[in-house]
Amino acid sequence: MPGTGIETKLLTDRSGPSTRVRVDPGQTGFFAGRFFRSYLEAVVPVAGPAVSARLTSPVDFILWSQVLTLTQGALRCEVFTGATPSGSWSALPVIGVNRMSERPLYNGAVYSPVVTVETGGSFTGGTPVDLMMVRTASQNGQSSNVGTNQSERGLPAGIYYIRFSTITGGLTVNDAAQMVYAIEWEERVPNLNGPQ
Repeated sequence: MPGTGIETKLLTDRSGPSTRVRVDPGQTGFFAGRFFRSYLEAVVPVAGPAVSARLTSPVDFILWSQVLTLTQGALRCEVFTGATPSGSWSALPVIGVNRMSERPLYNGAVYSPVVTVETGGSFTGGTPVDLMMVRTASQNGQSSNVGTNQSERGLPAGIYYIRFSTITGGLTVNDAAQMVYAIEWEERVPNLNGPQ
């Protein structure tokens, strides 16, 4: 729309052979400030007990990355829905992936995460929906089942319980499992007012 000033925002140049539509690499949610990450560092003894975590989301979200890394030991990571929690839970950090100052405002403020991630408690029952297993050798072991362009997962609002336990049966495990579990997600909020 010549003369409106919009073309300066949509094009790399106003005229000439280099004129292109301006695009940013990456996802829209990244620039909108709706991408977040969290991590859990723990040591799981060979004989247990298991370490638990839970992710609670009141909105649909896209799981972009889920990585389990071990420096020693062998570990099984299971994700459940519909489980019954117990014990005391404490919050893990939820960190914005895009913390640049150039983020849009929604209702006069930058977007704040609504997903929470916690650890410390326990749970029973539930329906298993995901599994990763890792064993270290002479180098660090790592398992990732989300994180490529084809493997992101759209998940519904809900509570997701995660259990980390040492692998037993046919495998000699002499060391406690030293682990870091890291996840990255995008929150989907369809009714959110647009940038202001």
